[in-house]
This record gives sequence, structure tokens and C-alpha cells, in this order.
Amino acid sequence: MPVNLPEPDLATVVVNLQRQLLEQQRETDRLQKQIARFNQILQDNVVTPQENPPLTREDFLHKRFRRMKAPEFEGPANPIEADNWLLDIQVILDFMGLTEQEKVLCASLMLKKDAHHWRMTVQMCRNVTTMS
Repeated sequence: MPVNLPEPDLATVVVNLQRQLLEQQRETDRLQKQIARFNQILQDNVVTPQENPPLTREDFLHKRFRRMKAPEFEGPANPIEADNWLLDIQVILDFMGLTEQEKVLCASLMLKKDAHHWRMTVQMCRNVTTMS
């Protein structure tokens, strides 16, 4: 035998639906505020990448020259060692197809200790003579 349920009061249904709608709206507002807080946290913690300045020709040549594993020269052990170093450097510099000025720049980077001091002294003496 079928059970007859009382028909719901239309006003009660409307009130219940309004209550549910209000609860959903409050939940939506709460979630939107939470999303806004998360977005702010993300913006505060995002590190903007720094743009690398473009490589100059000198930087490019220096990196390329270093990859060639050019030998360093520290100073006058004996003339044969100095001559061998110079020959090794010249092979690399010629291979790279550099200008004379670029060759001097790259070779100068490989002068260490006494050889570097000698180069700096020669450079200062030349600058003094061109100043007068």
C-alpha cells in the first residue's frame, strides 16, 4: 500500500532554498578571499628573474679562449719554456681567428705571478710615454 507523504509547504521550500543559497554564497566568498590571499602570497614570494646583460665580444672571446685550455705562464723559468708557451698560445689564438688586439688581450689573461707583473710594468711605461 502506497504511503502518502504530506506535500511540502511551498513557503518552507523557498525559505530552505534561500538558506542553502546564502550558505553557498558565504562559502564562495570565503573561498574567493582565500584565493586572493594565496595569490598575494605568491606575488610576494615570486623572485623576478634578473635579465643577464648581453655578452660583450670580450666576454665571448674570454669564455671561448678558456675552453681551449690555454696554458698559463708564470714567469721566466728558462727561455725555452717561455718560447714553448708562446708557441702553444699562438696556435690557439690563430685557430680562433682573432685580431691582433684580441690576441694580446687573451694572451695577457694567461700571464700569472711574475709574468703578470712584468706585463703591468710594460703597460704602465707605454702609457707614460704616450701621455707626453
